[in-house]
Amino acid sequence: MTCTLGAITLRNDTMWVNEYEYSAISHSQDFTLSGRQVIQSFKQQTGQEIILDCRWLAKSVLDSLLAIDNDNIMVLLLPTGRVFDVIFDRKKQPIESEPVEGQKADPTTTDLHQVQLNLITV
Repeated sequence: MTCTLGAITLRNDTMWVNEYEYSAISHSQDFTLSGRQVIQSFKQQTGQEIILDCRWLAKSVLDSLLAIDNDNIMVLLLPTGRVFDVIFDRKKQPIESEPVEGQKADPTTTDLHQVQLNLITV
């Protein structure tokens, strides 16, 4: 199965590196005036961070990702078949990339980049 973000096809070996670093249950802690602790628990419906390690992507794919770097909701389809509605995570650099072979004065569309996508479910 393929991996896509919106209409952009990513590599099939794209890895979700923080998949198990999330708990849907959150809680807040506070104290009353009498000093008793109050804990309120709730289940988060959205807001899960998804960090994708896209390995080596061609510059042409990276350019396509940079072109959609906005706040629109996108559909993320993972190679496992799981589907999420996501936006870029603005608490971090949304798209991190580094050329595999170092910076070039005249890069081509086939030059490879190590790419990390920082997303959040909505």
